[in-house]
Amino acid sequence: MELAWLTPAGEILVEGPVDSVTIAGGPILTEAGLPVAAPHTYYLLDAGWTIRRIFGSTTSSVDDSLYGAVCKVDGNALYEYWTEWNSYHGRVGSVWRDTEITGLVSVPLEEVAGWQGLAATPAQALTAALAEFDRSRREEQRERQRPIDELAARFSAALPDYPGNEPVHLVFGYADGALVREPSGRVVWRLTEQWPYRGKDLYEFLHTELRRRYPERLGSFVTDIDAAPWWFWAPDL
Repeated sequence: MELAWLTPAGEILVEGPVDSVTIAGGPILTEAGLPVAAPHTYYLLDAGWTIRRIFGSTTSSVDDSLYGAVCKVDGNALYEYWTEWNSYHGRVGSVWRDTEITGLVSVPLEEVAGWQGLAATPAQALTAALAEFDRSRREEQRERQRPIDELAARFSAALPDYPGNEPVHLVFGYADGALVREPSGRVVWRLTEQWPYRGKDLYEFLHTELRRRYPERLGSFVTDIDAAPWWFWAPDL
């Protein structure tokens, strides 16, 4: 039977499968320099058995450092253990842990209230909760992606159908906002909505769409952003 804990907020923490991640081929370490023993994935559910958060392994990077983390319940607290690998120096840098939840009270999962009206067993109720969590996240991702997909469609629709077989040359420019123009100066598209990322990301996004629209004919897509404010391209972010 899965291990479970009640939180001070009345939520349910359930231990999932054994989890792992490595940084530069090495395990995530404790502050004592030892590998974290048997980390797990953990599911945090509310009283209605809806998953609110999943705690598990993660990786990230900043400049010359790679970061990895795993999670483990130790005593009455859930910890996230972090290890930094500095690739410039070729060695482990910082090692630390963050406290995620304290005041946990261990309890047999079958004795936790709420699952009895949802499934025949708590394991089945957890499986159903995970399926709903995945469905909800996919829907959220589709909603986040929808404005980007719509922008791509509008951009593609605005592009001319250039006759012949000559290469197509276009310019990514800026004049009171991002635009795409021909080398002669004729604007073929202008950004009219909010773009949530950097100007350099918009350039790459549009470049991808241009390669789709003119797969064999795109000759160049140069930048002319001298008139853009410093934050638009944001090369250091």
